[in-house]
Amino acid sequence: MQVKTVSAVGEKAVLAAMITDRGVLATVADRWEDHGLFDSKWANLVGMWCVTFFKKYAKAPGRAIQDLYDSWAARSKDADTAELVADYLAQVSADYVQLKKDVNPQFALDQAARVFNKVRYKGLADGLGQCVDMDDMDAAAKQLSAFRAIEVGDDGWVNPVTDDTAAINAFSSVRE
Repeated sequence: MQVKTVSAVGEKAVLAAMITDRGVLATVADRWEDHGLFDSKWANLVGMWCVTFFKKYAKAPGRAIQDLYDSWAARSKDADTAELVADYLAQVSADYVQLKKDVNPQFALDQAARVFNKVRYKGLADGLGQCVDMDDMDAAAKQLSAFRAIEVGDDGWVNPVTDDTAAINAFSSVRE
């Protein structure tokens, strides 16, 4: 079994912001992909819980993340995996408690863009490498031209005509 080292400092901070901040979660949920946006499979699992919760209740899960975990763990057939996820959530929670006084949603979104794009760039590099190894330059060019970075901060451009949630958030009278 190959062990993969993942730098999770930024990842955990972004996940903590998704769990606790509605604005951060709303922005990330608009860009969430089915396979996730994080490098870590546990972060993608918890991120999916957050996005699903947001789509149903229009708010961040906050303390309800424990209920989401409990529900998932009850359905999980692997107690070892459930314990790994519990440990991961405990680390995210500890990081959040440490940084709680200095939480800056815009900084969290900037970190999210950095974390998500790093994962996407790695995937692009792997895909291009495979195309080059197979001597399929057309497929490589197609992948390269189809690639788009994920933008979630203030620098990210949003089309209000096609992105309903972004338009509603932009004209909302309440700022969080």
